[in-house]
Amino acid sequence: MSSNEQWWKKERKREDELQKQLAEWRKHFEQRPVSGEPEIAKLDVESNELAKAWALLREKLPSDQQINFAERPQEVGDVISLVHKMGDEWEVERQKGVSGRAKASFRRMCSRLNSHSNLLNILPSSSHYASVFCGTLQTLIQASVNYEKIADGLSRALEEISEAVDACVKDAMVFGTQAMQHNIANLYAHIFFFLRNTIDWYMRKSIRRALSSLKEDFYDRFATEVSDIKQISQAISREAQHGSHSEVRYTRILVEKLAEEAVIGRQNRERDVAERRYKQQKDAEERARDREEYRILNLEKSKRFDDLYRFIGESARTVLLPIASETKVSARHFPSIQMEEELLNVSAALTEYDETYDLQYYSRHLEDSFDNDQIKIPHDPSVGLFLDWRVVAALQEWTTLDSPPILNVVGPSQAEDLSSTAAIASHCIDLANESRIPVISFFCELPRRGTSSSTDMAPEMAALISLTYALIRQLVDILPSTAANCPNALNRQSFERLDGSPGTLDDALKVLGQLLDQSPPILLCIIDGLQKLDDQETQRHLTLLLETLRRPKSTMSVEGACPDPLLKILFTTAGSSRCLLDGLSRSEFVFAERSSGEHWGNYFFGIRKDPDTGEDNMVV
Repeated sequence: MSSNEQWWKKERKREDELQKQLAEWRKHFEQRPVSGEPEIAKLDVESNELAKAWALLREKLPSDQQINFAERPQEVGDVISLVHKMGDEWEVERQKGVSGRAKASFRRMCSRLNSHSNLLNILPSSSHYASVFCGTLQTLIQASVNYEKIADGLSRALEEISEAVDACVKDAMVFGTQAMQHNIANLYAHIFFFLRNTIDWYMRKSIRRALSSLKEDFYDRFATEVSDIKQISQAISREAQHGSHSEVRYTRILVEKLAEEAVIGRQNRERDVAERRYKQQKDAEERARDREEYRILNLEKSKRFDDLYRFIGESARTVLLPIASETKVSARHFPSIQMEEELLNVSAALTEYDETYDLQYYSRHLEDSFDNDQIKIPHDPSVGLFLDWRVVAALQEWTTLDSPPILNVVGPSQAEDLSSTAAIASHCIDLANESRIPVISFFCELPRRGTSSSTDMAPEMAALISLTYALIRQLVDILPSTAANCPNALNRQSFERLDGSPGTLDDALKVLGQLLDQSPPILLCIIDGLQKLDDQETQRHLTLLLETLRRPKSTMSVEGACPDPLLKILFTTAGSSRCLLDGLSRSEFVFAERSSGEHWGNYFFGIRKDPDTGEDNMVV
């Protein structure tokens, strides 16, 4: 045989292999024939449903969240490679102060993926199920990486599912009977059902542009499905331990009692009806969680603010001269005469209700008017802040229930990208989250000339619109799934009027006030950089914004009016804000002046992060 013939034969063989792999790849997006065995048939149905959802998710994801799959069946190694590849991206985010929990959980999940392979190999057509499973995992992991809360919840759920599979794999492989094969098929039918519902949830949140929602907790939403998968795994182990002679079938008895069993394995119209009922049940459970969460939030109002008070104290330590024990100075430090006159002179120079899902959908366009990065700026808590001790004391006093609800921390004007007061605001957001207190926030920035929605709009006005819309959007996100006694004004038309123009700012402030009336029993509002918005054109609306935030609230919870609702507002400004000078009393200011060290100590205000897990460790 000539060398040309050998080359041609080798090329034909290689091309045939590629075509075979491509055909196998395409099969994963085609409807698989359903087995005649009832238990395997359920898995086939769920595999088909998952494959359809996976293909739709891949089609809808933006280009930066797409994965360039090799056109061959996907394997466990592909998932592991993706997680390791994304490790560098997560490390960059962790250095900005973002949690490293998701990275650690995904890696622990990867360490147990071979257990999935071993179990799936027991099933007929195992490569098909494994490919759909591994491909879906990769897409969901990639899609979640930009959303910290979703990545945390998804990684935790996948880690627990993989732990459950790992716990039963040895028992299942020892007893490779047909009954055990059916049990494994049942287990993966539930895992595929969970993954398919995860995709459905993600896409619904994406349509509402609510993937960055402050309220949504992915793990809580799917905790029941994860728990059921763990129970099936435990039943498989118990059944294997009783041996093939046992008449007891733990797995079958357990599975028949699970809520999702009413949906799994059903097709066409029958499935549509069952899924609708199942989702109604899940929504009812979410409303029940909201009621319980609000009840506990109201009961623990004092405790959670006590925690915030303690966290502020624990994260501050003296690094220069200690504070003289005999010194008694009010935390509400008045400015020096020279500074106060300067500030006052500047001031004188300017003489039908819908459910939350619907509100998220109606308000989704508001995100076009602000940058989500301005809600919480990158801040590394391990860097810490050197503050006048009076600022720390004022922040602690602000957290007490009977203190004035508003505090303005005024720092020196700075030209740097991140002022010390902006870092204070960012750090307080971290501590509020640690204390489990709901918080809305915004870091004001002026847009560059020519980048606002209207070329003739002043940058200050564009920034004020961004601030107002961002607060509205965050409040919508933290509303309960269904609230009671809500104003009829909050409907589609209310949000459609908010088109980003200055003429609708009055309407936006009204919507903000109505949403505040539906906010949680306790809420923190942290705004940095309000001084940047000072302008004659914005003066009236800034005053209205301040009045809207500080007016007495009558919070409507899921169970009706909430007694003694509490809204605490923190403004941090690099320099003075004319609006705040006009609207606040002198006792509501604290001035962050650098100490000379002669009389006052300075505090290190920060958190140390564990280098491996990213967990916060308070500095004492």
